[in-house]
Amino acid sequence: MEYSRKFKQHVRSRIAFIESGQYKNVFGRQAVRVAYITTGETPEYRETRRKAMVNWTREVLKEKNMESWSSLFYFGSLVFDEIYETGFFTDALWFRPDLDDPIRLFAS
Repeated sequence: MEYSRKFKQHVRSRIAFIESGQYKNVFGRQAVRVAYITTGETPEYRETRRKAMVNWTREVLKEKNMESWSSLFYFGSLVFDEIYETGFFTDALWFRPDLDDPIRLFAS
């Protein structure tokens, strides 16, 4: 429960950072993509964590009536020792709060 509260506050902070215009000042771009990766020893743990982060983000967006911002948030999971063998930049391994199926992080 404590981690849920902290993560939701983190998401709210990201939203505030974007809304304030500071994102554009820092990165020099209007386009935003916030990506989170979770790691863990077992597939069950990784998927549980990924799904939790997606759900918590969905809850924050709903509470703020900002569901249309779902396309800014991407979530993935991977095995840490396989980070360089995983195609997480090219393969459909990412989930968004508004989609059930995995997609690519960057469209080709």
